[in-house]
Amino acid sequence: MFKQQKLGALVASAALAAILASPASQAAQGTTAVDITFPPLIILYYYPNIDITVDADDLEAVLISGNAALAACAAGASLTVSELECEAAEDPKALSTGTVTGTTISYDADIDSDTAVGSAVDSTVSFTLTDSWAVRALASGLTASVAAGGGDFSNESITPTSPTPQLAPLTSGVNVGDLSFDVDVATLGGLTASDTLTVTVVSP
Repeated sequence: MFKQQKLGALVASAALAAILASPASQAAQGTTAVDITFPPLIILYYYPNIDITVDADDLEAVLISGNAALAACAAGASLTVSELECEAAEDPKALSTGTVTGTTISYDADIDSDTAVGSAVDSTVSFTLTDSWAVRALASGLTASVAAGGGDFSNESITPTSPTPQLAPLTSGVNVGDLSFDVDVATLGGLTASDTLTVTVVSP
């Protein structure tokens, strides 16, 4: 009787082992597709503040550049109108014989009588800030624009308007741009022109 029970136990153990081992001989395989979508990556480089001090000689050269007479003037013995406009502070005009009235001697400086005096002189100074902003990006169809903050600047523009999307090192003329604007010094209430310019780079 004891032998039969032992034999039954061995048979049950063998059957249980066969059941547990069966999945290894019937393995299943599946494939899962994994898609990762990244958002467009745009990195904009810029200066939050730019302070420019214009040299007095540079400003003079800019303001007379639109007037040929002023741009070409030079001090001379003839003291023509163009020379007077440019050199009056440095070379006083040699006045002719004066008119005596009582204790007053009057000389005619003869500036008002010449129509060339007060001819057009440029008052607008144009600025171009080279390589003042840059982009690195993983995006297509990039477009750039500039907006002013309503201050003293006009004719704001940037280049390039369509920077090349890339994460490679910055290259001038490819993903590095200029910022340009004009300042009308005749309209300034003080000695400082200020504005806020916003460069925006977007992708579709």
